[in-house]
Amino acid sequence: LQATAVSETAVGCAQAAETVLKLIKDTDMGANATALPLDKRQALYANLNALEASATAAGETDLFAAGGDAIGLWSVDFVGEAEAANEVRQQKSSAAGGYWRGEMGRKIFRTEGLYQHVLAFKGEDVPPYAKLGLQDAVRRREATIDLMEEVAFMKEGEWDGFGPSPAVLAEARGALNLTKVGIGIREDAASQPVEFVAVNLVRVLLFNVLPISIVLVGLATRMDTENRAAVRRKAMESGRAARMQGTEPGVLNAQLPDLTSNLVRVDFAPPIIAAGPAWLQRLLKLSVGPATDVFLDTTFANSNVRLGRGATSGSRFVFQKVTEENTAAATSWSSLVEKSAPPALPLRFVGVALQWAVLARIFATAASFYLSDPVTTRVLCHGAGDSVVAVLGIVGKAAGVFAISGTAAWVKSLLLLIVSWFISKSGGGIVQGEERSA
Repeated sequence: LQATAVSETAVGCAQAAETVLKLIKDTDMGANATALPLDKRQALYANLNALEASATAAGETDLFAAGGDAIGLWSVDFVGEAEAANEVRQQKSSAAGGYWRGEMGRKIFRTEGLYQHVLAFKGEDVPPYAKLGLQDAVRRREATIDLMEEVAFMKEGEWDGFGPSPAVLAEARGALNLTKVGIGIREDAASQPVEFVAVNLVRVLLFNVLPISIVLVGLATRMDTENRAAVRRKAMESGRAARMQGTEPGVLNAQLPDLTSNLVRVDFAPPIIAAGPAWLQRLLKLSVGPATDVFLDTTFANSNVRLGRGATSGSRFVFQKVTEENTAAATSWSSLVEKSAPPALPLRFVGVALQWAVLARIFATAASFYLSDPVTTRVLCHGAGDSVVAVLGIVGKAAGVFAISGTAAWVKSLLLLIVSWFISKSGGGIVQGEERSA
């Protein structure tokens, strides 16, 4: 009887998974509201709930064990809200693909592929770039703990009665600099014997012409019971779950169910953006923005379908195992981050270089103005010899080649200087009171 029940459950799961794939076909990964009318969405979510319920009924299953169903190459086939009653909210951005998959992004950048892989590596084989996110998180954790200890020490310090007390100073400093230690960050960045590498890959065509790849890669860390409770509590207390679901802050409702034992925290390295054909993307790539982190719960997985939920938003994800004909596209991320790949150029370096280029032109303009006129040069040199004046005159004429001339040129140069300053700050940082989200 038990074997019969298990067999019937397996058949039911297979049928539900097949129905899910049929319902999400031709919906532009959930972004096409016309292709997903409410009745169709309700049918889809009923099958998603059935699959999740079957996984819950089967008990705790380690989907990340050796040969586990969650491990492999997966395409993102559907992204949706927590419940079918919610509208399709992917106008500005998407939970998978970000602004590249927002309404404007989809018009400018045609999506060629959207993937989220979970791969098992031996610790020594993990690409160094994939470790940067975890290393950043560990440093952040250690710095925060040190600051917390310093603030506590300041509060205990003696006070002579003049000026702000140590407690007031500590309060002010903590409010300005202290952020919460991230949930589930490892104590150190040492490699484990087996590491799980999470890969988000977006492949698009700019105006249907220029191929662009966006890669997020990082190490996944399993969350224990205490950390799962902390993630859920933070989602409710911060109001993120309510904001994402359109409900009141602090409302603990069925739209954010208990997290499973397959919840992972992924510490992503800064995103890589590469443009051009595949051979050129390996060389022409930028590292853009800060390291980020995200929590993702895998609620169901079999040999062909994987379901996920945003741990703090309840957003739904449907992944399908990559077919053999799509393997080359799905694995194109590896050539950008593998050990032998040339390093990505940090975008902030580009900003700094642009700043220096503009400043150099401003300096060349000043040099051309003062040194190209022999009379002015003699005045500046306080009666120096003819040879010195001649040399400086040559320098002035050479500088004139790079000089800024005309009001329009000055406006463009100043705008470029401002833009380059912002680009130079693209390394990012922690937003006060919020963990950075991928």
